[in-house]
Amino acid sequence: MSDRPRGLAGYANLSRMAFGYASSQILYAAVRLGVPELLAQGDVPVTRLAESTGSDPHALGRLLRALVVLGVAEEGSPGASR
Repeated sequence: MSDRPRGLAGYANLSRMAFGYASSQILYAAVRLGVPELLAQGDVPVTRLAESTGSDPHALGRLLRALVVLGVAEEGSPGASR
């Protein structure tokens, strides 16, 4: 039997363990800031979200991109999320 499938399975398990925590922290930060309620309004520019949450627009933009990667949010019009 080849070691390759076990190696890939091991890597997948390690990735889930390492990034599972990051995913939960991304969701926690979004909920704590009230992002889901704001995004429920539709396309919201990052600058408006940052003002509403008292966040740095660049940091919030990174958080929104992470939410898109997780499949929780969608990219809207340029500079906006939903």
